Amino acid sequence: MYNLDVTENGVVIQDAASRLPKIRSVLWSLVELIGITGIGVAQPLFESLRINVSSQIIGSNPSRIQLISLTVLVVVLPAFALLLTELIVGVLFRRHRAAVHQIIVAAVVGVIAWEILGNLTTWVTWLLLIGSTLAFGIAFVSLRRFASATTFLRVLAITPVFFGVMFLLGPNIRPMFLTGNSSPNADVHVENPHRIVVIVADEFALGSLLDGSGQIDDGLFPNISALASDARWYRNATTVAPYTLAAVPAIATSLYTKSPYAPAIAANYPNSLFSLVGSEYSINAIESSQEALCSRAACEPDKGTMGRLITNAVRLWSDFVKPGSSNPVCFCDLSTISDGLPHGEEFVASIQPSSTPRLDYLHVLLPHSPWIRLPDGRIYDTEATSETIPDGLDINKNPGTWVSEEAALAARQRYLLQTQTLDALVGKVTDRLREIGAYDDSLIVLTADHGVSFDAGHSRRAPDRSNYEDILWVPLVMKYPGNIGAGSTDDRTARSIDILPTIADSLKVKIPWKIDGVSLLRREREEDSLKVLKFATNLQTLKGKSKNDFFRRYAEIPGFQRVLAAPTISLGSRDDLRLYGYGSASEFHSLVGRDAGPLVRGDPELASGWLTWVKASDGSTAPWTFVRRTLTDKDQAVIAIVVNGKVAGLGRSSTDLLGNQRVSIIAAPSLFKTGSNTVGTFSVEGDPTDPVLKYAGVQPEFVLR
Repeated sequence: MYNLDVTENGVVIQDAASRLPKIRSVLWSLVELIGITGIGVAQPLFESLRINVSSQIIGSNPSRIQLISLTVLVVVLPAFALLLTELIVGVLFRRHRAAVHQIIVAAVVGVIAWEILGNLTTWVTWLLLIGSTLAFGIAFVSLRRFASATTFLRVLAITPVFFGVMFLLGPNIRPMFLTGNSSPNADVHVENPHRIVVIVADEFALGSLLDGSGQIDDGLFPNISALASDARWYRNATTVAPYTLAAVPAIATSLYTKSPYAPAIAANYPNSLFSLVGSEYSINAIESSQEALCSRAACEPDKGTMGRLITNAVRLWSDFVKPGSSNPVCFCDLSTISDGLPHGEEFVASIQPSSTPRLDYLHVLLPHSPWIRLPDGRIYDTEATSETIPDGLDINKNPGTWVSEEAALAARQRYLLQTQTLDALVGKVTDRLREIGAYDDSLIVLTADHGVSFDAGHSRRAPDRSNYEDILWVPLVMKYPGNIGAGSTDDRTARSIDILPTIADSLKVKIPWKIDGVSLLRREREEDSLKVLKFATNLQTLKGKSKNDFFRRYAEIPGFQRVLAAPTISLGSRDDLRLYGYGSASEFHSLVGRDAGPLVRGDPELASGWLTWVKASDGSTAPWTFVRRTLTDKDQAVIAIVVNGKVAGLGRSSTDLLGNQRVSIIAAPSLFKTGSNTVGTFSVEGDPTDPVLKYAGVQPEFVLR
């Protein structure tokens, strides 16, 4: 391995060139490191990427080259990094280069042991360290004593390559890899070109907009109501799928899905609104981070794609290494906060004047859970993440169902407040279009992928015979160029698959593929039931079934009647206070906004612990409006928040999964003031017509800056 020279004095001197490891030795070290990191890094990472393909890859809309680059990096980069470490240390300890290499390989074996033990056991950290150290020792001794161990590592080097190929050719990645997610634009001519603006909201039920008489509540949702006054409102519109993965492609393609488990990418849905107008329109599309329906041919790819892919991969592997991660971590809803209002604000800023036809498209995750925003967009629940499960949902016996009426109503209050966030966003979009002089001449579509239910004992998202009207009926407002049909309500049957042919009809462009929808400007549907894709928690369960087994039928007329007959959302005289009296204790709604003084009984108790967590806002948050507590009393109670002498919010406690009484209350932010505030909590007792407030605690000097 070394070139040796002997001086005239008989002293052995190592040639300077021999201090560097020979190329052949370095290459074998790299091969061995690729083999062991293939098991410790590449395999779990490719599996995690496969499971999380929608949230970690699809939204970045990578090219074929970028997918190959990601795969190569996963296979070789960890090994290269370790090899670089080995070479640096080897220069310092050149007589022990072989031992350095063996230590690094054995360390990776220890990491693999950590991963396996952490995922399969509930061992505490020190036991995991012992197990990993033992694995390290066995591996190191084996490499020192047995040449077969080194041979095994070299043979193992083929495995990460195999894992990489299987990743690229897997069912979810293969379409994007083979096509580069670039489908050709349709060869059509738009005879009546107008600007198109499409807003697809998420988890937005028609019933949430209504005022109890079947009309849009213009007090709570003034911007959507104003848009409808310039538009035609298709009040009897329903989705064809109760989940986003299939519902959004149906809107864009006018097709019932043939592959309910397929990712929402252009490679799987080459014929869409984007390809229809792509040859003659400029396209400004902001999709959710789990979609890429606009192909790379029609929409300019994001320049930060490769960096985002690498960042996501690093995060996935680091989470997999954490003890207790028995399966690769699923970030299925990772984007629900970032794809909400931030995406909406980005969309508003992206609306620009254009001298040529233009499509502005937004899929915004509003009012989708987690429900954490006030109408002005500020976050009040600062502890929530995109994976936060809404309070009151069962996670044990009947996952996804509401455990009680009180819990469901409290959650619906939060949902409605976030629906007002969406309403404000719609107002910003229409204001921006007016600002650039494009509003009157634009074709504007406001709709949603599906709704949501708050029916106690039933699922939030899976439709059944009791709640399907909440999940299947969605808003559909279409403002035509020149405001044709302004202010009209159309109760004919409408489906989400009818949106694209209606747009095409208005623009006078022929759709060159067979569609399932019809133009709402022309004929009426002749169906008497709703054909809706079945809801499946695990979409893979639909694989292999007949396409007829994908769908279920629901009665249309009774469902629509139930939507229109729903009671008013809330009561009260001031629109800015109405929703703070709605929810689990709405029989006391008239308390909100009233002076609390005449209703109070007893003496104040300072610093009871109720409000000691309160902190001021940083401008984008408002945690001081939100109280969520577990009560010491096991009996159900109604709790009110009083701000500066006025009742600002109230809620009824409900029994959580541990048997405790839990209450969450949102206080009206308009009743707070800059500077010193007096905030108190009270139990509400007595009859709703003659209520009594009893002190639970008070914080007399809450300073809001």
